[in-house]
Amino acid sequence: MQAVILVAGIGNRLKSVTGGNPKCMIEVSGKSIAQRQIDNLLSAGVKDIVAVTGFQEEALRSFLSTRYPFIRYVHNERFAETNTIYSLYLAFPALTGDFFYLNGDVLFAPTLLKKLLAFPGTGLAVEFKPCGEEEVKVVLSGTRITAISKQVPPDQARGEFTGIALFRRPMHGQFYESLKVEVEKQKNVKDYFERALDAIADKVEFHSVDITGEPFVEVDFPEDVERAKKLFPGT
Repeated sequence: MQAVILVAGIGNRLKSVTGGNPKCMIEVSGKSIAQRQIDNLLSAGVKDIVAVTGFQEEALRSFLSTRYPFIRYVHNERFAETNTIYSLYLAFPALTGDFFYLNGDVLFAPTLLKKLLAFPGTGLAVEFKPCGEEEVKVVLSGTRITAISKQVPPDQARGEFTGIALFRRPMHGQFYESLKVEVEKQKNVKDYFERALDAIADKVEFHSVDITGEPFVEVDFPEDVERAKKLFPGT
């Protein structure tokens, strides 16, 4: 089992909190977002972890390497002009088995990973709730995801994809090919990686895993940090 964590972004909306560092280094109740994610992965038995760096790469690598010397790194030199679709495209050759995918700005409890592991196929952690325009939304047929994007009309969405998933090895080939089409042929490097999933949703089965009620925060704004401290009060 492997994991990839995308921590290349600048985090412009959190400059008042980050102190010029990547936002995954923000401390929540005495432990950084990155530490919490990695510790959760370790508790799930995952030690083969790939981190995609970008903004302030040296500071982040120094911060992580002292605590977790086993982490491997892929650097996205184009971090300022690209998005998650390009970062995952760069990392994919290092992913050879089943792997967890984590956006580098999400806080969650270890039980969320256990729910994904309990699902036999490829599962995306979805919070079932009414959605607006900004969320990455999913359309479902049963539990199978038939569409995933921010462009899904809110009245058709069943919930929000949380940025945490477990991708199983059998879908690697089609997933990577879809990423390559978007990046290499379409030159689409500024989109979210979900675009590559949406393009193959009619050919490849991937499912929603309900994590509604799990402690979970996506940290985009300073108020999210305060909310995270309430949900995760201890180290």
